[in-house]
Amino acid sequence: MSAILVFGASCLDYIAQVNHFPQPDEKLRTNSLTICGGGNAGNTATCLSRLGIKLTLVTKIGNDLNGEKILQGFQEEKNIDTSLILIRSAVTSQLTYIIVDIESKTRTCLYSANNEQMLIDDINPQWLNEINFIHFDSRSTEAAVRLAKLAKEKSILCSLDIERERPFLSELVPLMDYIITTENYSRNVCKDSTLIHTAVRFLETCRFVIITCGANGSILVEKFNKNSFDEVKKNADHE
Repeated sequence: MSAILVFGASCLDYIAQVNHFPQPDEKLRTNSLTICGGGNAGNTATCLSRLGIKLTLVTKIGNDLNGEKILQGFQEEKNIDTSLILIRSAVTSQLTYIIVDIESKTRTCLYSANNEQMLIDDINPQWLNEINFIHFDSRSTEAAVRLAKLAKEKSILCSLDIERERPFLSELVPLMDYIITTENYSRNVCKDSTLIHTAVRFLETCRFVIITCGANGSILVEKFNKNSFDEVKKNADHE
């Protein structure tokens, strides 16, 4: 088993590239159609694998045709250990339809969530043997809290990707060492006036925060020590 564990959702993506976003009742020809594995945890695992980083993926899929395609895609990645992927007959594998609009440089996702997330009873403490880092994608959050607490008992570093408000996030966030979130989350969920205010909010409990800003890139705010955090907090209060 690898030293990194990625925990969260995976799905099958249908990615259609179009010249412009379709109007209501419009028929629109696609420039291309790609079918591939996806999902936040799945994408993270694939990216790490292609960077040459070995990891173990924990996700739940159905024992169905889409689940077979998802699993096959991960098995074709030479650096992903798929031995802990949970396959359940009662689960319907998740699908996502993605419209990539060339004109506006945006992507729109339409997804059908699977009918069962990972559960607390699915968590196995033995997963953490030889693990020194876990990445969570903020799905299956109740189960994620359980796994993160076990990780903290072993001093395992944890990161969390937050896109939207979900149940149990208030319990999960304080268990994280690193937070990755979005400009939209800062504005629409945190209701903060600046990205720095959002960073300060998370730095109360974590080491650094990354906030992605779409085409404008991203920012990283790191807490080196208490004095540096106090300085960032003071600057945020004066903005």
